[in-house]
Amino acid sequence: MRSSLAVSAVLAGFLLAGCGSGADGALPERTGTPAPEPTAEGPARTAPAKSVAVADQCSLLTPDQLSALGFDQQPRARESQGVPGCQFEAGEPGSPGWGAFVAADQRTMRDFLAAGRGAVQGDLGGYPTAQVDNGSGCLLSIDVSDSGSLFVNAIVRPGADPEVGSGCDAATRVAEAAIANLPNA
Repeated sequence: MRSSLAVSAVLAGFLLAGCGSGADGALPERTGTPAPEPTAEGPARTAPAKSVAVADQCSLLTPDQLSALGFDQQPRARESQGVPGCQFEAGEPGSPGWGAFVAADQRTMRDFLAAGRGAVQGDLGGYPTAQVDNGSGCLLSIDVSDSGSLFVNAIVRPGADPEVGSGCDAATRVAEAAIANLPNA
């Protein structure tokens, strides 16, 4: 019963993180109880393992990548649920645009899968992924390391440039760029 309640609490945190109307990028709340291992094994990582020990989370995207992705606001370091990351924005808050919270996180993709029932598994250039799409936002966890993951929460606001696509399209493009900048393990 307690295990079920803990998993439900973490799942609620994941879903609420992507449901906000702003691009706050909230991460799922941490619990004191470790999440159970997922019952189904996902695809194996075939790309080189990356380190999630990053001193400056805002260095996960270079100035050229920021420009190519359309981010026009100054990146800002912030925490979500105690996890350090960086908020990247296109368009002023409250205006049409989109944003992404990116974190090289100590939690693994397996943790994400165990807590986020309904996550769809996939692959991104040899890195297994798990994503939860709520229509305007997308939570994406990428298995880049045995000791952590790359986490992206992208939210596309109404009226954003149609080329941005869905929240998961945006999250995938941000993840591809950030993976290139993670140091090898």
